Amino acid sequence: MQIRILSLLFFSIFYCNNLCNGQQLEYAQKVINKLCSNEFEGRGYVNLGDRLAANYISSQFELNGLQKFGENYFQFFDFSVNTFPGTMDLIVDGKELYPGVDYLIHPASKGGRCKATCIIVRKPPGDLKKNEHKGKWLVVDKSKLDSKDDKRKMDTWLSNPGNAEGVIVLEEKKLTWHVSREVKKYPIVVILQDSWNNDDAEVELKLKNKFEKKHHVPNVLGYVKGSKFPEKYIVFSAHYDHLGRMGQETIFPGANDNASGVSMLLNMARHFAQADNQPEHSILFIAFAGEEAGLVGSAYYTQHPIVELEKMSFLINLDLLGTGDEGMMVVNGKIHQEEFEAIKTINDEKKYLPIIKSRGKAANSDHYYFSEKGVPSFFFYTLGGIEAYHDVNDIADTLPLTEYEDLFNLILDFHRYLDIVE
Repeated sequence: MQIRILSLLFFSIFYCNNLCNGQQLEYAQKVINKLCSNEFEGRGYVNLGDRLAANYISSQFELNGLQKFGENYFQFFDFSVNTFPGTMDLIVDGKELYPGVDYLIHPASKGGRCKATCIIVRKPPGDLKKNEHKGKWLVVDKSKLDSKDDKRKMDTWLSNPGNAEGVIVLEEKKLTWHVSREVKKYPIVVILQDSWNNDDAEVELKLKNKFEKKHHVPNVLGYVKGSKFPEKYIVFSAHYDHLGRMGQETIFPGANDNASGVSMLLNMARHFAQADNQPEHSILFIAFAGEEAGLVGSAYYTQHPIVELEKMSFLINLDLLGTGDEGMMVVNGKIHQEEFEAIKTINDEKKYLPIIKSRGKAANSDHYYFSEKGVPSFFFYTLGGIEAYHDVNDIADTLPLTEYEDLFNLILDFHRYLDIVE
């Protein structure tokens, strides 16, 4: 990307003054409420929650007049994933525990029915006697493992617990769920320390899992054609999937992660699809599937690009944008220092956010594979505010959207900076 002239930067600053008039925030709240509703099953892999979300995003692309690359906005692909669509009951000494509140099922857990007493492990696995855990629940209290080496050895050992009935991990702080593309040969339960009262407890588990070898789901893509450089693209991306459903009662809504990012993506699409806002470079909008399963959708796109990677001038990935009390982080800011200084200068001049911070390379969202293949990329995420993350408390009602309007204008200003010079 060419070196920017300082005068162009300041043209960008004043050109995009006060573009957010409140409609963007209202629309964002509508999108977030919709995506976090039970209708979408947590946008995960049970009951086609992610596919329902993809259909909704496609309808918004259509409504706002984005152009298609084919007959529709979809790019389908398959991946494996372990899911929990049905029965989930955990009883400890006759007391039923509540999923999402007292415990989580490990994402790689096998299903089944088992009832057994427990044996507590508070020492490195090399010190355990052979078969002393046979036919029992192996309970690992990680808070009692002092060294990183002990924890590493324990994690390795837990991948093959021998004759244990299953594994219970006691979590000291908070319950945080993830997604697994594999399934173990035994059940694994993570229980909050405060919900565990008896080291000699009898534990009964009834659990149904379903391992999907080919979960079929699309990335969602649309574009706005540029007025001067239609063959070159600036890219906005956000993942729309989340953790979905764990059993019949527990849903992870994923308001901040990442209904907030999808709402910003759709707001940008609405803005640039208007004739008065046509950009000089084309803009590609991509809503990725499979991010929570390991950046699967973005990896697939980089291997099967609809728009060739060589035609992408810059990618802006939008994830976790629901707060901002403490500013924003720019992943790859230390890699692309010229562009980082540009957005920082814009923010300093317009005082949108309290601060903009930078970090280096990180494989923590969908920008990563593009960056690895040579596409200049930033990943924006906001800082401060709520602590809910990958848990049942990441809900629309408590998502503050503290700096959403300012962030919308900041991104527009930064886009103008990228767009103004070929």
